[in-house]
Amino acid sequence: MKDYPVDGIAPETYFSRPVYLDPGFIIAAPEMPINSAIKTALGEWGFKTLQSDGEPGAEYFFEEKPGPETPVIVFKDAADMERLQRAETVYLQFQYYVSFVFAEILANTAPAFSEMAEK
Repeated sequence: MKDYPVDGIAPETYFSRPVYLDPGFIIAAPEMPINSAIKTALGEWGFKTLQSDGEPGAEYFFEEKPGPETPVIVFKDAADMERLQRAETVYLQFQYYVSFVFAEILANTAPAFSEMAEK
């Protein structure tokens, strides 16, 4: 990881990889610019450098590093495929339910506890 002095980072700078205060604390994702407010706060907190494996730039860009290939799923028998289809169905129903709950909350209608507990 490279060190970047906070004072040397221009406002609204994007990095191609995540930016860290130290190896354990991320401060910005590639989609988030390091703006003046962040730089001011870092100065007030006493941070002089940031760390990143990426490169700074004026616009958002992302260096995609190749990862492991997605494994191919091989079904041993029809029962495996059936179990996977059931799992997909349960997952989709759960997604629909969560969307419903959030829609109710956004509509300022508190969902009744009994409705949520039944699911």
